[in-house]
Amino acid sequence: MECKGNSASPSTKKTVDYFRSMFGNNDIQCAYCHKKLDELHAMYFKSPTWTWDLSCGSAGWLVICTGCKRQVFFMNETE
Repeated sequence: MECKGNSASPSTKKTVDYFRSMFGNNDIQCAYCHKKLDELHAMYFKSPTWTWDLSCGSAGWLVICTGCKRQVFFMNETE
């Protein structure tokens, strides 16, 4: 699993800051603790190479709540 914290999306070259700017702070929040986007961890995720070889790979923006240890949001990007 590749988790690229503050790097850009390979397909769009957009950074985490750009991703955060696409949404209002209240648009994405943890359903459990109600932390808002600026308090959550956003990263670009790309599944391992073997998943792409089997045509089941995914890549996109992932938002997790580190306090609750839950995925909050995933926006798939086509590569």
